[in-house]
Amino acid sequence: LEEIAPAAPQPMPPLGAPADHDRSIVFAAIAAFRDSLCPTTVQNMFDRATFPDRVRVAVVQQNKPEDPDCYETYCALARQKLGLDETAPCPRGDQVFIKRFHSDEAKGPTWARSQDADMLPRDAEFCLRTDSHMSFAKDWDVKQIQQWYDAKNEYAVLSTYVADSQQLNADGSEVNVNGVWEVPHLCSILWQDGHVRNMQAKAARLLKKPKLTTLWAAGLSFSRCHAERAVPYDPYTPYIFWGEEFSRTARFFTHGYDVYTPSRTIVAHDYKHTQGDPTHYKWNGRGGPRIMQNATIRAARDRANKRIWTLLEMPGGDRTASAKAALGPYGLGDKRSLDDLIEFTGIYLRNLTIGPNRCGNIDWVPWNWTNAERPTVPPRDAAPASLHDDVARDIWRAERFVGREA
Repeated sequence: LEEIAPAAPQPMPPLGAPADHDRSIVFAAIAAFRDSLCPTTVQNMFDRATFPDRVRVAVVQQNKPEDPDCYETYCALARQKLGLDETAPCPRGDQVFIKRFHSDEAKGPTWARSQDADMLPRDAEFCLRTDSHMSFAKDWDVKQIQQWYDAKNEYAVLSTYVADSQQLNADGSEVNVNGVWEVPHLCSILWQDGHVRNMQAKAARLLKKPKLTTLWAAGLSFSRCHAERAVPYDPYTPYIFWGEEFSRTARFFTHGYDVYTPSRTIVAHDYKHTQGDPTHYKWNGRGGPRIMQNATIRAARDRANKRIWTLLEMPGGDRTASAKAALGPYGLGDKRSLDDLIEFTGIYLRNLTIGPNRCGNIDWVPWNWTNAERPTVPPRDAAPASLHDDVARDIWRAERFVGREA
């Protein structure tokens, strides 16, 4: 496990300590495409939290009318568990917010995840981004915050491909995989349709703290919420799949953020009932829009491809300054350069080649945070603000989110 020498440049130390955060709002963002497991994911999130009162859940739902509604079904399950009448108010219903889209409107994961930007409470301190078919360890909220502090970096983002839910026991305790606390570790890639694609995770063992790595994954991301505010999802990249994760890796890195493999499995993926279930729906497969049979969709996807290739200076992109400027708030940051990213990852974006993998010990890439404004939490009484501009909201027709009680 790498250790930073005392004389070497250090990341910005995290503000406060884990014990300061018993009341800190933890915001959980979930994008769900026709997923019948979404309600149990929400219920498990509340049931397994040490402090469920501080959890806020935002669901971007893409369903057909006959599909179970994530919010309504969660409410029914929660009432049933508490022995409440079906007319009773939804337990924790005011902590769950949902945007509803017809599945025919689905435009891929980057589009779906961009829709929750204006659902993020201004007073939320920690942000979890995950999928709609997940299980959680007992006390997951406290344990995730502790893991984040263990990285000793205010700009840390904990992320990896999520382990199978069998790595959590029925009581929510963590399984000591192979007797060495094995966890998934992302560190190698391949090229897919002109994009960087994360390969299957390697294994890291006996981690005493989160391990610095080069790749981010959308299925699990945990950080201070200033990371989500500073690096919002790009709503102008519809129908993108393979380019989603590395484009955000690049934007996080150049904004000063660092990705770490969590040292323990706290959030797990129900692979048995998703990928192994023949009735499971996917936006780019069964039950989703027929992407390759629609010329309008293909044209939108091609524009999104070019936008990502422009961001990363990859073949097929536009290298002009005006094209880069047109990315606006969804471009690269100014804390580190694209060349810094290429050197750090060993992924040579401009000519689509790959250097030696970065699965072992790697060095933190310094940036001058001493003169940077330290992130702060906005006041609780501040009005919510959208990170999307009006044009994006008009294009994607995002409906106003509503948290409903029965």
